[in-house]
Amino acid sequence: MPQRWRVGRSTNFGTADNFDAARGLAEAKQMEWFRVRERPVVSIDGYQILIVREAQQSDEEPQQLVAFLSIQVAEEHLRANFLVV
Repeated sequence: MPQRWRVGRSTNFGTADNFDAARGLAEAKQMEWFRVRERPVVSIDGYQILIVREAQQSDEEPQQLVAFLSIQVAEEHLRANFLVV
């Protein structure tokens, strides 16, 4: 018996009319999440202010981009290099 997809089946990404539409929606949502995870974030480690890029996979480590001793300098660096407001 062939597999049938229910019309309007909901997922964590939204609702799609068929399998191909659901796959396209999932790909678009995953790319959105990937772009969010690519953005640098600030992390505090002891007396250092780190700017890191979070790991994309669970078996990867975050990538440390740069370290500062001052939050003001870290903020200036983010504004100048990553267009963060």
